[in-house]
Amino acid sequence: MVKRIFPSKYDSIKEFEILNNRFDNLYLAESSINSFADVSNIESGMGIIKIVLFLMALNTLFIVDFNHAEHVGRLKIDESRNTFWKDSMKLRIIIGRKTLTASLLKNKTAEDFSKLLPLSLTMNDLFGREKFGQLPQSISVDGIRSFTYKLGDIAYWSPSHDLAIYYKNDGESIPEPGIIIIGKIDSNLEVLNVYGSVAIKILKSE
Repeated sequence: MVKRIFPSKYDSIKEFEILNNRFDNLYLAESSINSFADVSNIESGMGIIKIVLFLMALNTLFIVDFNHAEHVGRLKIDESRNTFWKDSMKLRIIIGRKTLTASLLKNKTAEDFSKLLPLSLTMNDLFGREKFGQLPQSISVDGIRSFTYKLGDIAYWSPSHDLAIYYKNDGESIPEPGIIIIGKIDSNLEVLNVYGSVAIKILKSE
């Protein structure tokens, strides 16, 4: 008999509902197979068919569990991405007459980015959640890829060599190939929460 799973094993109600739908389908498949086998007089042949069909249905559950494990693995990577060293490089980000402070991570992507400083960029708005601007050249992609972000994250989007700063969280995930977190805004993040593009200047703190 197919048994349901408990929601505490999974990260979200959505995942729980998907998995239970799979279990429901598997239960129906098992019931149908049992009924079909009962009305057949060829017990040995139907026994083999029943086993084969049941294993095929069970295979879908392994696929779901694999996808779930991959999802959890990504979350664990994301949780570890914002580990800063005590001697992390400090930045000043100037927007008009206001200044934001930030810290860089210790990874190859952040190191390459620091070599571009001082840097002036025009950063456009995307989805009312981030400001982004194209860097003058590509930088290393050796940092860890992430598919989620937190408020204040500074990230590198490698397909178009963009720098992105997240000032609002809309709950959406980042598409492939993901972003590489290179730093975090330490203060005055609200300055970025304005309509349209902004001109910024990024400097190493003295």
